[in-house]
Amino acid sequence: MVNKLKKGLMALGIMGALFTGVLGMAMPAEAAWSNVEQSLYEKGTFIGWADTNSFEVRLSSGKYMVFRSSNDWYEKNLKPGTTYTYYYSVNKYGQNIISKIQK
Repeated sequence: MVNKLKKGLMALGIMGALFTGVLGMAMPAEAAWSNVEQSLYEKGTFIGWADTNSFEVRLSSGKYMVFRSSNDWYEKNLKPGTTYTYYYSVNKYGQNIISKIQK
């Protein structure tokens, strides 16, 4: 009886692990969006590009921040003087790395 119970619990654990793995793989878009939701964010006015990967933003508090992104679309489409919400994370070098920008 004890052996049957152990086998049943092991089977249940394996099924649970497989089920969790399948769900995690089935929804990559939701997983990616949850990373954005967990990142830091600031709302501010785009000032301009410092170089091809760094740009400056002025927050409503008057503070300035520098963000980094290698996304060429941002370089071509962000307009100076326009207010955006910047979603970012801080890397191990203390740099603010953009994950998403929303108008």
